[in-house]
Amino acid sequence: MFAIGMKSRAGSLTGRLPGRLTGRLPGRLTGRLTGRLTGRLSLRQASTEALIPKKINKHPYYHFFKFTFKFGFYTWIAYTAGSIVALNNDDAQDYWVEYVPGGEPYMNHVYIYWLNRGDIASSIGNQVIDLAHKIGLDQYMKLPSKQEVGEWPVAHPPLPKVADGSVIMPKPNFESSGKGKVPSLQSKKVVEAQSSYAEAASDAKQALEDAQKTFDAKKAELVSALKAKEAELKGFIDTRKNPKLSGYNLKQIELKSKDSMVNSVVKSINSLIGSIDKNVSSEDAQKQIDSINADVVALSNRYSKLVDDKTEEYKSKVDEAKVQLEKKYGQKYNEESKKLTEELTEVLESTKKEMNEKYEQKLKLDVGETAKTIMQEADNIIRLVKAHSVDELSKIVSQKVEEERNGKLRRLESLASRVESIEAEEIELSKTAEAMLNYKMINTSIATVRQILNSAESSSNCGRALVKELDHLKQLTVPLHSEVIDSALKSLPSDETLISTGGVLTQSQLISRWELLTPELRKVSLLPPNAGVMGYISSFLFSKLLLPKSGVPVKSNDKILGTDVESVIARVNNYLVKNELDNAVEEVTNLKGLSRKLADDWLKEGRKKLELQFLLEVVDTEMQIVA
Repeated sequence: MFAIGMKSRAGSLTGRLPGRLTGRLPGRLTGRLTGRLTGRLSLRQASTEALIPKKINKHPYYHFFKFTFKFGFYTWIAYTAGSIVALNNDDAQDYWVEYVPGGEPYMNHVYIYWLNRGDIASSIGNQVIDLAHKIGLDQYMKLPSKQEVGEWPVAHPPLPKVADGSVIMPKPNFESSGKGKVPSLQSKKVVEAQSSYAEAASDAKQALEDAQKTFDAKKAELVSALKAKEAELKGFIDTRKNPKLSGYNLKQIELKSKDSMVNSVVKSINSLIGSIDKNVSSEDAQKQIDSINADVVALSNRYSKLVDDKTEEYKSKVDEAKVQLEKKYGQKYNEESKKLTEELTEVLESTKKEMNEKYEQKLKLDVGETAKTIMQEADNIIRLVKAHSVDELSKIVSQKVEEERNGKLRRLESLASRVESIEAEEIELSKTAEAMLNYKMINTSIATVRQILNSAESSSNCGRALVKELDHLKQLTVPLHSEVIDSALKSLPSDETLISTGGVLTQSQLISRWELLTPELRKVSLLPPNAGVMGYISSFLFSKLLLPKSGVPVKSNDKILGTDVESVIARVNNYLVKNELDNAVEEVTNLKGLSRKLADDWLKEGRKKLELQFLLEVVDTEMQIVA
């Protein structure tokens, strides 16, 4: 859009040129002018578009691969760090082995890698050097030589093997001369023979290895000396080709051997050294070198032949030792097998005799037991016949008794049924009598509790007597299984409360306490809110001027008249005289302020007595319904 706009501007610019000028300009010039303008604008547009980064579409599994790589990397770090800490701390190691899944084998691998870190580093270096040789880096740079890496320690190393891959120490293969093998009855002598064979084989193997090591050491020493001298001689020969160089005073080889071939090689080399010192021509030196090479090749062939001869000799010795051991211990094994076979035969014969004796004894016992069983079966048959005859006799007797019963004792069954019905009625009557007696005792207990509550005489043992009677009432009502009575009795005040408070107050005690409380109520009723010392003094003086009311003052509808303290006191006095404790408690409950707080103790005692009376009424009503 920007380019199109600029093209339109270029067109308008060319349009604004004077007509004569545009007419005179050739078409190519005007085309070039517009092309340059639009080209510059398009370049600016391309530069602005290049600044906007393009969104690269990632592989759909990119986030999965990223998460997997991070998870594996962090898990490897955590396990490696935990294994290192566990290897350095016993407590951490116990926790790591017990609670971390796969922690113990990973820790063992870390420990093995740490012990063999030098070998691992050397093997990795050797692999890198091999890779460099394969790539061809040795042509451009000097590569280090490989390091020798030993085998890692293993728990059970394999047995040593010879060149063809077979184990040096073979297992003995003895055959028994009897009818079959008896592997489970091998004696101590056979085991000793096998162990001695193994020891002899190991000794032979050790001797062979020692000889081979000695031979290899001597051979390596001689070959290394020859190679060193050969390299030194080649260097000297190369230097002798240069005429500017002076002669060398070379030391000859001082080596004497019992082998004539070795002495000839040493002699050839010494002659070559002498010719070099004497500046002999290159052709003579080449001849001497060729003779030395021929002697070295002959020496190498001789040593190879010597190695083969020694190997064959030791193999033949081992085979002879094997054959001798097989002959020696094979005969012992056959003799022991024969002895064991004879012993086994004797044991079998003795066992056969014992089994025959036991079988005969068991047969005698079985015959005796069978005879006893037959006699017992005969006795049982006789007893069965006797019992059958007794049953027949009892049937005859019962038939005769039935005949007599139908005659003289016909009404005996009706009499028995009548006795059973009378017995059932007597049981019902006894249950009813027990229930009535229980009801009577419950009513007596309720009356006793009421008498204690309504008693006009005060006593110090009122609380204990009330608790005792209530416990007796609870025991009497247990057989009734009435939920109402049980709930009512459970709602009573606790025994500790009744004993500590001395039971309940009598009517006269409630009246006397109310009369003692009345002057205080009059004083408090005249106190102003937030009263001070003068307020208390004035309320005390003015309370003496109050005129007490009598009767039952009636409350007005607007609850203004009849709600003062004197009216409440008059109504409470009237209700207490009439023994209407519930109305008196209701009037006192409607008091407010300090008057209500002063009457709190009196209200508690009155409510406690009312609660006991109400619960007793509930129990009495339920008893009347049940009865």
